[in-house]
Amino acid sequence: LDLMTQEVIEADLFARSKSKSMTAIYILQTSLDIDRGGEIARNLFQVYEYCRFQVVGAKRTNVPASITVCINLLDELIDAWNTIK
Repeated sequence: LDLMTQEVIEADLFARSKSKSMTAIYILQTSLDIDRGGEIARNLFQVYEYCRFQVVGAKRTNVPASITVCINLLDELIDAWNTIK
């Protein structure tokens, strides 16, 4: 592949990844019941909102370290939910 084609492919993959991330975060946020979930639901919403802002701000050529922070936060949440099961 020439350099131009590679850049187009990378940009497309990044855009798709960003779109999927935003969709996943939206699903997580809208599944929260703030009234019944209380402080836990509000805190989860804040975590998801932080991650959403990081994804929105990420650029293909300069993905911030805060994306790694989000990945680690979400991994910890997944582990916690799996422990509860």
